[in-house]
Amino acid sequence: MANPADGGDDPEDILEGTSKPSTVDHATDPTYAYTPDNGAEAEDELVLSGSALLSSDIPIPARLGKYEIQGQIGRGGMGIVWKGFDPDLRRTVAIKVLSPHLAQSPVARRRFQREARAAAAINHENVLTIHSVEEQGETPFLVMEYVAGQSLKEYITERGKLGAIEVIRLSAQISQGLAAAHVQGVIHRDVKPANVMLHEGATRVRLMDFGLARVAFDNADLTSHDHAVGTPAYMAPEQIRGHDIDARADLFSLGCVMYCMVAGQSPFHGRNHAETIHKILDLVPARLHDVDPSVPLVLSEMVEKLLKKDPNERYQSAFEVAETLCRLLAQL
Repeated sequence: MANPADGGDDPEDILEGTSKPSTVDHATDPTYAYTPDNGAEAEDELVLSGSALLSSDIPIPARLGKYEIQGQIGRGGMGIVWKGFDPDLRRTVAIKVLSPHLAQSPVARRRFQREARAAAAINHENVLTIHSVEEQGETPFLVMEYVAGQSLKEYITERGKLGAIEVIRLSAQISQGLAAAHVQGVIHRDVKPANVMLHEGATRVRLMDFGLARVAFDNADLTSHDHAVGTPAYMAPEQIRGHDIDARADLFSLGCVMYCMVAGQSPFHGRNHAETIHKILDLVPARLHDVDPSVPLVLSEMVEKLLKKDPNERYQSAFEVAETLCRLLAQL
């Protein structure tokens, strides 16, 4: 499946979430900022505004600007992704269009433009390239690199649990992409299998969808400290609580992705968002080596460190994670 921006059937973005305590867990905790939808699947994204969802019967436009539209790739809470063709450069592209409802909002347009600036500033082989940001009428859209392949989420669904060497190899590339983003002051905020694109026979990684990313050194207040954005099953505790976060929140999410590759599901998988959030905040998952004794102890310990509740107890940079993984890969 060719899918450079996996929207699937699940909402992919959260525009804004209102902070209020859950009535299921942590009801008396004033720092608990994430509002779960108790009927949703635990590993789905949570869209707190139903108006952000797209209609399922959106017609395929013939053109968007100069681009010829060839079909739909995916859709989510923030917009829709089309497969297009650039007649000037004679290349296939992916085009992410902000949904008409959100395009009416100045806040949404600023967030969308910020996504483009953040992603376009990252020049790395493990990050999906943004070619340009354009507009048609009042609707902004991103023109992105088109990569033929499948998401890590799809790959895990097809293959089941992955072997240790493959987990280390893919994780090293994800962490290298994150390191490049963090140097630019970009926090991804939504690292998960659906946002990792695999191509070239699942040997190469492209980290994608910085739609929830925050430029850490920007003065913009689009994502304030009392709003949590991301996908619950892969969010760091401080992110769920709505605290200010830094790059180490992405490393927690990376640990969740690595765990998922080995175990087949997130370490905090629950029946619904409330249960998942309770596990992230309060419980320690089973060690990977205990789940699967064939997993090298050093890899199990590495994931365990990434999943520490306290950011100060995790690895402190994606560079450190990437270097550790590359050394480990060379030893196996």
